[in-house]
Amino acid sequence: MEEMESRPEEVISFPDPDPPFAQPPSLRKLLRCLALFGPAAVVASISVGAGETVLAVRTGAWSGYSLLWLVLLAALTKNLFLQYALGRYTLLTGEYLGDAWLRIPGPRGWFLWFILIIEVTMAPFFVAAIAGACGGLMRTIFGGGDPRLWGTLFALAAIGLGVGVTSARMEQQQVIICGVLVLGTLIGTIVSSPSWTEILKGLFPSASSLPIRNGCRQTPRSSSALGCWSLPRFLDTSGGA
Repeated sequence: MEEMESRPEEVISFPDPDPPFAQPPSLRKLLRCLALFGPAAVVASISVGAGETVLAVRTGAWSGYSLLWLVLLAALTKNLFLQYALGRYTLLTGEYLGDAWLRIPGPRGWFLWFILIIEVTMAPFFVAAIAGACGGLMRTIFGGGDPRLWGTLFALAAIGLGVGVTSARMEQQQVIICGVLVLGTLIGTIVSSPSWTEILKGLFPSASSLPIRNGCRQTPRSSSALGCWSLPRFLDTSGGA
């Protein structure tokens, strides 16, 4: 106890913010900050494309507005409690998450091996789901063709874009991808003309509004959907995103 009292206090100092962030809020500041969006686009593209691209749309088509609260809960779980918290830890400590997880009680590295096994096991299913959706979309647009062939071409194109790419080039690619995803989401929302009243009601869970199939409500399927949204975020953070 005496050693702790006699130990001098550590002073933590933070560097001054970059010029764009030190300026007062203005349109010029916003434009200058957008010029630094490259690294953030990489993280954003991982977050946006992990589950919402397929699972959120499918859940909406299946249940309408009744499970909108689940989509919101999943987004908060993976983005705020998982991605933001782990990213903040890495930013403030400068320690890679893999090194931090090595200190988890038990055999050294067991948690990393656990994540690796899950990722290797589940990754093909996520890739197949996204490639299949792309294949079906291209078949609808062009009015023919095997969706499996279209999906395979999309997967090969994605692999080709990622082979030998530099960090700067990756940032440029992800800026375009994020822009397309956000713009497509806005256009899809406007074209579908959603009911804002039903959206507001869907933000609050209601057991009576769950879809019924074969005489029973689909509560287990709703719970599994939350896990499907959260798992990709858990796997992405293990890669140092």
